[in-house]
Amino acid sequence: MDQNSAAAAYAAFEGQRLAELLAAGVEDESEAMGAVLAEWELMDEPARIIWARRSSIPVHNPAAADSDLILLPATVKSDDNVALLPATVQSDDDMALLPSTAKSDDEIALLPATKRPRTAATPARSSRQAPKAATASGLDLSTGSSVSSRPARQPKAAKAAVSSLAGLILSGECSSSSGPARLPKAGESHAWLQVGKASPELCLQQEEESFGHEEEDEDEQEKEEGGAQRQHAFRKSRFVKIGALHPDWLTEPGSVAEISLPQLPEDEILHLPSNVAAQGLLSSPQLECVAYAARRFRAHLPSGVRAGYYLGDGTGCGKGRVIAALIWHLWNGGAKRHVWLSASTDLLHDAARDFKDLGATDLPLCGLSSLPYGSIGRGRGLDADGNGVIFASYHLLVSSKGSRSQDGVPTAASSRLGQLIEWLRGGKGGACGLIALDEAHKAKNVAPLGGNLDSASRSALSALELQRSCPGAAVLYASATGATEIRHLGYLERLGLWGRGRPHASFEELRDAVEGGGLAAMELLAMTMRAEGMLSCRSLSFKGASFRLMPVSLEGKSKSSYAAACSFWQAALVLVIRLANARKREVKAKRLKHSTELKELATQMRYFWGAQQQFFRQLLICAKVDSAVSLATSAELRGESVVIAMWSTGESITEAAAERQGSEALKAGFASAPREVAHRMLNGFLKQMLESVNENDSLERELMKLQRMLDALELPANPLDELILRLGGPACVAELTGRSRRLVSTGAGSGTHFEERGEGANQEELKAFQLGKKHFAIVTEAASAGISLHCDRRLPAEAQRPRYMVCIEMPWEADKAIQQLGRVHRSNQKVPPKFALVVTDLGGEVRFVSAVARRLRILGAMMRGDRNSAHGAVESLASFDMQNKYGRRSLSLFFELLRTGRDPDVSFSFLAPNRRGRRAQRAACWQTWEGFKKDASNALDQIGLRLDTQDKYEESLNESKNLNVFLNRLLMLEPGIQNALFDAVAELYVHLVGMDRADGSFDAGVETLDKQRGVRTEVRCVHREILFQDPATGAETCYVRLRLDHGLSWPKALEELDRRGDRRGSEAEGFYWRSERSAGASKSCVVLAIARPVFRGARAGAAQDDDDDDDDD
Repeated sequence: MDQNSAAAAYAAFEGQRLAELLAAGVEDESEAMGAVLAEWELMDEPARIIWARRSSIPVHNPAAADSDLILLPATVKSDDNVALLPATVQSDDDMALLPSTAKSDDEIALLPATKRPRTAATPARSSRQAPKAATASGLDLSTGSSVSSRPARQPKAAKAAVSSLAGLILSGECSSSSGPARLPKAGESHAWLQVGKASPELCLQQEEESFGHEEEDEDEQEKEEGGAQRQHAFRKSRFVKIGALHPDWLTEPGSVAEISLPQLPEDEILHLPSNVAAQGLLSSPQLECVAYAARRFRAHLPSGVRAGYYLGDGTGCGKGRVIAALIWHLWNGGAKRHVWLSASTDLLHDAARDFKDLGATDLPLCGLSSLPYGSIGRGRGLDADGNGVIFASYHLLVSSKGSRSQDGVPTAASSRLGQLIEWLRGGKGGACGLIALDEAHKAKNVAPLGGNLDSASRSALSALELQRSCPGAAVLYASATGATEIRHLGYLERLGLWGRGRPHASFEELRDAVEGGGLAAMELLAMTMRAEGMLSCRSLSFKGASFRLMPVSLEGKSKSSYAAACSFWQAALVLVIRLANARKREVKAKRLKHSTELKELATQMRYFWGAQQQFFRQLLICAKVDSAVSLATSAELRGESVVIAMWSTGESITEAAAERQGSEALKAGFASAPREVAHRMLNGFLKQMLESVNENDSLERELMKLQRMLDALELPANPLDELILRLGGPACVAELTGRSRRLVSTGAGSGTHFEERGEGANQEELKAFQLGKKHFAIVTEAASAGISLHCDRRLPAEAQRPRYMVCIEMPWEADKAIQQLGRVHRSNQKVPPKFALVVTDLGGEVRFVSAVARRLRILGAMMRGDRNSAHGAVESLASFDMQNKYGRRSLSLFFELLRTGRDPDVSFSFLAPNRRGRRAQRAACWQTWEGFKKDASNALDQIGLRLDTQDKYEESLNESKNLNVFLNRLLMLEPGIQNALFDAVAELYVHLVGMDRADGSFDAGVETLDKQRGVRTEVRCVHREILFQDPATGAETCYVRLRLDHGLSWPKALEELDRRGDRRGSEAEGFYWRSERSAGASKSCVVLAIARPVFRGARAGAAQDDDDDDDDD
């Protein structure tokens, strides 16, 4: 090019790139100018000609000569070891030696040098000129002389681009990365990404960076082999040959990592520009997801609909960018209309960011909320043909006005769903784009085929109808928490898990089969999905994160207050039963309709038990405040920032107390959540029951007595307000809740006053915490999703404090628990977080923890192929999971022991002869089983429990109603007898599990059979049978029968007999000859018989102390 053409090209390039960098957040214009110039200097001649053609000046491009080389010092480098090419080269024939990633003066790379363009005014800033020369380290690179002007610094984004391009210099394929990525023209299929073939220029960075981690991976894998939960850590894909390392370490269950995916052919092509891989815009694991999802979208199910893909990756894996890449891939392939559904319309900006990060800035994107009802045309973000990507929320999807058509089909004029269906079908080739169900768990509550539609949510039914109305569209399900029950899989119709060509003809058959197989069947289903290439289930690695279970004991005043609260609720139960019986007598005497009256009584009893559960739940949360404050202050002294996680705020409690008591409530201080719950019960439905009974004088006196008992109770204040006060007040604590106003202490002894929280209060509090201005934060349900509280590398240095999350209240649902715990564990974190789960040592609290523990295990089994892999905290919570067949059996066995009076086979820890450890010495104790049996029967009678259960032979995965009732009502008993009753059931549970372990019938999930507890085991396959083979991928589901030999050496056997034998002495223990016949041949071996061990202490905090070794069996 001549000087005029070069100047015009540079002016066009600089104007666009400078505007882009400033829009991206680069605040220093001089930095932006330096970055633009650096990109221009690294651009090759054909790319510059393209920019010149965009101007009106003709292009002159004489052939370059091979003489006149300029040697640049290799030691003069920018921050990324890339020396900027001087812009003062005086002829078109000059060549310069440019150091790429040179480490010494003699390591250089050859790059053609271009002529310095004449400075010209740019559209972005007409009054300024282009810099005279690019400088580095205070030297003019063209002459080596010192310059007085400050060198222009490169922003981080520009540095990354320069570094990536410098790597491509070695292969001679350097091209401009500015502006939208150049799409290959027709016939240039070689320019698309070939994911099945290794390309040095597209995986150079991956090879260099992964070299230093290879040995570390092997060491880490060796450490995890012996654990109960083996995780495979990685940063690059094993199946895709191109792409950069993922920014953070990812993990997937070892069982899933061992599965071989369908092999990608070498000519597997993604319709994405090559710079997507070369510049690391998509990492290798992300490219794997895109490649296998695109592969699934090319296939069709036997029913004729297009196959779908499930993207089950967790936080930090980049699901949004994968969705954007798939839309761009299909767009470049000819599909021009796509729908992106997500949880909120506010996430439209995140979707736009994902497209921009990929370089797909030319894709039309608009929000459905900006469009009026009716047929969708061009404009408002769509292109001239009405094509593009429409972003909508699930809430908006169900919006409508007027009524549907006569045949029930949604129309564009009255329904948002109808709009999308009509628009997708109206594209070229019909509905052939992508329907991306981001946050797909929003659509999980859909009734199964032929089920009761009243039980399904409207958003789930709308999402299902959108899929069915567009059979030719590709469907992507994206959620890390897509299903926490087997019935939640009903919306995944495009995965082809049931129907023609599958073992199960309908979803009901699949559901019944998986429920019958338990967690193992769920794990097998997820492994099958992975083997057939329809599932991705990675998560951010928890390497370096720690989980600590913190038991809290009720002692002193808190214990006496709890016992008094139990007496109040026991008396309330007596009154409720008397009122119910009195009402039944009146109904019978007046010959009223029994069914209606009995239904009302049943509803009132549910209200009573609901209030009882809420009261004790709040009381237990209050009991954890002291421990939470102690943990938080200690962590703050260690230089950590603390996040206290809870689920409820108590706002309605505070407002109710203020409305009832007026100004007196403000003088009294913070409201008490347990007290308000009890007050509602007494003055709500209990008073209504009293008014429905005619002869109620004695009953009314009982109600007044209950009110006096409640007034005498010393109940703690609202835990949220108490935590803020004790941690320094609002000036020190960031409150991330949904409260519109809060009570704030006005000083010692002077009461409280209300303080309004503005609409943007959470954003301000979040900013203060992340910038290090506040070292404490309290997070509740309203802020448990969508925010980042982790130790981000991009934060100021003083704000990069390690994070410590203290959980004092966990939600009921597994997906919400994962969202809550994920606030401090996200991508790009400098230091992994620490977690502390605070629980009391009361047996009744297991009711609250066991619910989420069970659902987390089901989530891990169904979505990740391993029941222990849903979250790093699962292993800590596993001991609380009693909602299974062993929990049902143990409760049934305990009731049977109390009914029949026979002696138990378990040595209970609460009986005097079996007490061991300091904690056991402090717990309640009974001298004999007969004495405990009598007290236990009386206690169960006080809380209205009969010594019977219908769960004896129940083996389903559904929660046991009887076990839940037992745990709920235990909360009404004073701590001594409460813990003893729970320990009885828990120790029977451990006993039953131990028996099945000894028999080899216990299902512990995925295990490493040849190396358990550090002992090598001989494993032989004696039978293998193929049950099902996928015709498309060849993936096999097999039944395999193995023979395991857990042999011991003779000295080891003697040691085991001495260490684990029954100390009471058993004549049956010892060595025996065992003969077995197999395949007509007999074989004899020596076996060691040892009595089954005695198990104790299943409750939180009931384990024996470490220093009580002398008492251990």
